[in-house]
Amino acid sequence: MSDLTKVIDNLKQLLTNGDIATVQTTLDGLDLKKIKRNQVLPLANIARRVGYTRLAVSLLNAIVRPKIFPNKSDATKDEIVEYGLCLFRLGILHEARNLLSSPIAQDSLDQKLYLAFTYFGSWDYETAQTLLESYLKSEGLSIYDRLIGKTNLAQAYYVNDSPQKAVSLLNEVIDQARSNNFKLLVGNALQILSEAHLVLKDFDRAKDALSKIEAEIGQFHHRYSIYIDRNFATIALYKNHDSGPLMKVREKAKTKQLSEVCRECDLLISCFLRDADLFRRVYYGTPHSSYRVRAKKKWGSNIELGEHYMWQIPENSKAADIFDLENGSDQKSGASLKRGFNSHRLLQALTSDFYKSFKSESLFGLLYPNECYLLETSTQKVWDTISRTRIWLKENQIAMDIGVNFGSYNLTSETGIKIKLKLNEDQGLRDPQDSFLIDLEKKVVNKYFTSQDVASYLNFSVSSANRHLRRAFEKNLVEKIGVGRNTKYRIKKTA
Repeated sequence: MSDLTKVIDNLKQLLTNGDIATVQTTLDGLDLKKIKRNQVLPLANIARRVGYTRLAVSLLNAIVRPKIFPNKSDATKDEIVEYGLCLFRLGILHEARNLLSSPIAQDSLDQKLYLAFTYFGSWDYETAQTLLESYLKSEGLSIYDRLIGKTNLAQAYYVNDSPQKAVSLLNEVIDQARSNNFKLLVGNALQILSEAHLVLKDFDRAKDALSKIEAEIGQFHHRYSIYIDRNFATIALYKNHDSGPLMKVREKAKTKQLSEVCRECDLLISCFLRDADLFRRVYYGTPHSSYRVRAKKKWGSNIELGEHYMWQIPENSKAADIFDLENGSDQKSGASLKRGFNSHRLLQALTSDFYKSFKSESLFGLLYPNECYLLETSTQKVWDTISRTRIWLKENQIAMDIGVNFGSYNLTSETGIKIKLKLNEDQGLRDPQDSFLIDLEKKVVNKYFTSQDVASYLNFSVSSANRHLRRAFEKNLVEKIGVGRNTKYRIKKTA
């Protein structure tokens, strides 16, 4: 057994016991230049589980996406599903789900569990529950993996309005995890148990579950401190009608950049105080349709959401300038971006979630959903788009910039600006092809046109116009007559 293999085995045990800090310190000191192929997967798995997702991706990327032929690799089923989950952790959702749904991945025991995690991330707990129930029917699962599946299934149960089923399952998990000395898993299960009791309004049992976390996992409970504080604050909100503790948790979560904790605090506070403005901020500022459905259910009565929302940057500023996101246009300067192209899509991405800052990998996943993530080139493409957009904003004297903080990007403004957002239940970024046809249709009004006309109408190059027309024809969105220079097009009525 090699020295690194011994280290990996030791890290697995430390992780099971909840000693995340020691695992991270050990990973920081490893020399990975001579790592063997059979050591890559277990090490990537450990790195991902302690939050070192970029390290995990760097280990697996060359295997799953080789440089010369990124769509052809000899990656095993387990390497593919681990890499897929790592991509999801970085925010590259489309490629992650494609990999996890691929035929080879379906032969991996972990496939359904990891795919369920991606649906947790978009608050689609119904799909996640179905996947987890199927996962737990699999033969060959270890005791630990089966308990992981049950813990996550319990979380799906209480979110999907079956909190009592969650409580029963979690009590079973906690007993088995204790008997096997799976300390970190006990902590996870107790945290989720407290949340299930909160749904049931059983505040005493919720507090009891929270108080046991430190006793069960000792010094390692600090990982859960923000979630413990949030649940105690939620009890204070419901039981004592005091929103103060939850507001303090929100500020703490904001400092730590825990976007989902901030979002949940705002939702709870808005519903408790009947603060319609705060509720609309949560609603418009959340990209997940399943979460928005849940939010409206928690609000209870009908609420007027409007068709647009003015997002002020920074918060509480007295901004006068308005940027219309749908059209990509600035009201003050009159400058407009090409709708659906990269700079416009970048601003759409950065406004899709009010609560998070975006890593470059996450922006790549949003801007280029049909491309494979490659270590050497993908983030550079994002940086190039950010640079061009910053230049455009500065040249047109628009009161907005793209700020960066600890490697994450968000929109900033020194003087303040309002971004006009249209209610979009789908919340997806518009494909450039869609914007191209929408803008073109306003010019041609059911008439035939040439590629030269398109270039003139939309300020494109002729080659760009031809490329868009070719794609539109391939998608059966336009019809054409003639050949060569005599070719003319017309938008189909169904387009």
